[in-house]
Amino acid sequence: MDSKESGYFAEDYAVKLLVKKGYRIIAKNFYTHFSEIDIIAIDADVLVFVEVKARWGTKFGKPEESVNSRKIEKIRRGGELFSIKNPDLPKKMRIEVVALLFEKDKLISGKIIKVY
Repeated sequence: MDSKESGYFAEDYAVKLLVKKGYRIIAKNFYTHFSEIDIIAIDADVLVFVEVKARWGTKFGKPEESVNSRKIEKIRRGGELFSIKNPDLPKKMRIEVVALLFEKDKLISGKIIKVY
């Protein structure tokens, strides 16, 4: 599986996890000239911008450790633009990371982390 395929594989798992937790998915792979948001969802009355990070093993650390303040800022800016383009959506916003750890093609850990 190449990196693009593994990204889609991880995003599919993330969507399932979010839906199971009661989120409503409204968009995937929202691109701007300065950022990309993997998943956009609504959780109760909050618009949620989700970064999906996956690792196949822990050799390079935990998935969530790769989301730094610069990445969060890019997501925040992209989220603000999405919100402006969609004024009918909730005004409250937050950023989350779905961190997935796989062993081969089996999920061994999946968690949602609120980061902003």
